[in-house]
Formats: sequence, C-alpha cells, structure tokens
Amino acid sequence: MAEILTDMESAETFKAYESYLLGQPAKAGTVLRQGAFLYIWKEKFETNGTVLQTSYGTVVTTLDSESKTLFACREFLGGRRLPSGVSAALSEKGIYIFPDELWTLRDDFAEWKREIDFTMYAVTAEEAGVLYGISGKTVASDCEKGAFKKSEARKSGKNWLITKQAADFRYGGGSEPAAPMNPLLLVFTTLEAAELWNRDSGDVRSAASGAGHRAARMADGDRRKSGRSWIVTRDAMERLYGPPVFEKMREAVRTLI
Repeated sequence: MAEILTDMESAETFKAYESYLLGQPAKAGTVLRQGAFLYIWKEKFETNGTVLQTSYGTVVTTLDSESKTLFACREFLGGRRLPSGVSAALSEKGIYIFPDELWTLRDDFAEWKREIDFTMYAVTAEEAGVLYGISGKTVASDCEKGAFKKSEARKSGKNWLITKQAADFRYGGGSEPAAPMNPLLLVFTTLEAAELWNRDSGDVRSAASGAGHRAARMADGDRRKSGRSWIVTRDAMERLYGPPVFEKMREAVRTLI
C-alpha cells in the first residue's frame, strides 16, 4: 500500500481520500499518485491535455494513446504504481494523467497518520441486533428493504454492514458520532474481503482471528469481532495481500453512491 503524505488538516484529508476511494472528483483539494506515494493537498490541480469522456469520468491526458491513459487511470484508482514517468491526479474537474515533471513535491508535506480504528464505526446486522435488543434478521430485512441510505449500509459477503451512526439513529438514541469518512469504504467482513482480494476466506478469517502464521496476523485496530463475523480493515488487507482486485472493489464501492 502507498504511503500517504498531506499538507491539509486531517478532517479535510479524509474527505479527499473518500472521494479518491469512490473514484469521484474531489470537491476540495487534490489526490495525486507519483511513484510509490499518494499525495493529498489543499490546492486544486489542472493541466492541459486531451479531454476524454471515459468510464472513470472526465480524464485529461498528455499520453499518446487512449489505451495507455485508461490503463493509467485503472492503476491509479486501484492503488497501484503507475507506468514509469507517469503521474495521475484526481481533482475537482476529474482525473489528470501527465508526466512526472509537471508536478514537483514541496517540502511542506508530512506523513498522514490515520490512527483511527474504523472497525468501531461499522457493525454487522447481527451485532446491531444485539446492541439494540432486536433481531438481527429484522435489521437485515430493513437493509434489504432500503431502510438505510445507500451510503449507510451495504451487503458484505453473506452479511450486511451498517455504519454505527446510522444503526444508532434508527434503533437507538441517535447519539453515535459520525466517522471522519464513510467506514464502509474501509471495513469488510472476512468473506467479502477474501472475494475482493481473491484470497481463501479461511486464510483471511485465520489472519483476523490471530490463528494465521505470524506474518499474516491482524492486530487490534485491524479487525474486530462483530456478532459471529470478523470485520477487517482495508489497510490491514493491503498490508498483508497488496491492492484488491480493481473491478471487484469498484463494484463494491459503487453500491454506496
């Protein structure tokens, strides 16, 4: 996974990072990939080039072919390294693909430390039922019937994942704080994670439960038991297994839009 550097306050950085994971134009700031690093900064980015309307939205490119541009977009949004000498940015007007020399790193960037346990901001339908004294099947039925907004609940494997704030608003007192960004972009059941990363579900569950070999064990903050299911973070999965399968992840996050 790429190290992330930023020149913004953490709250604004989370907003820009959420736009990047959704593949949507950033409302504020820019997310840029160059080499092994992802940079998030407060200024909007634009450069000249050929304008293309693609499945990734509006793309402005300096590359000499559409196929190379689309490949660079896919690698950028999929969290992978770009072709040598190529950078990519997501800003207000879309995606920009351009040579490295058009952007130079300033010295006011610092490592973005995301010291937040996002597993605490999401619950399975089963756990929500336990927390609020109702049947987990009732919660799952509510999810299936569209009782929650698209951004508040999504199917994850055989279960449903719900933001804890949305679950509390519907079934509790409505006092649960909002996460810095949508936790459903960052948290998955082990069954879904295995599918998104093309891994054996038993191996992912073992890593979450701590039963895997030492190099493939997750720790507190990486995973949490939610009902009978384990939920795991995107960061932990990328650390152990690398980037997810792009098409599968793209389909998963689109359900939130």
